[in-house]
Amino acid sequence: MVTTLQRRRMCQDLIEAIDSALKKFLSVPIENLALPKSVKTKGRPPKKAIGSRIPSSWENADDDPSEGNKEQKTIHPDIPAENTVEEIKIVDDGWYGFRTLAYIVYKD
Repeated sequence: MVTTLQRRRMCQDLIEAIDSALKKFLSVPIENLALPKSVKTKGRPPKKAIGSRIPSSWENADDDPSEGNKEQKTIHPDIPAENTVEEIKIVDDGWYGFRTLAYIVYKD
């Protein structure tokens, strides 16, 4: 059974691990921050002309831009490359904040 003292020590160790992980990141001056130029929205795109349609999935697969240019990867156009440490794939299931923090602290 875990005592209150042990539980508090475990919480303190976790907070210290988070603090040391966050110190690795560079702070960016607020003057250098910019709002995104474009934001993807959900839902069907607006009609551009009468009779326009959304291409099927196999038509979109033929136009895949990631096949031609695999060397130059950007996370977002407004994030400078020198401010990124690494790119990790996080499952988008509502717990991505927790999963990101767990990866930063425990590399798991």
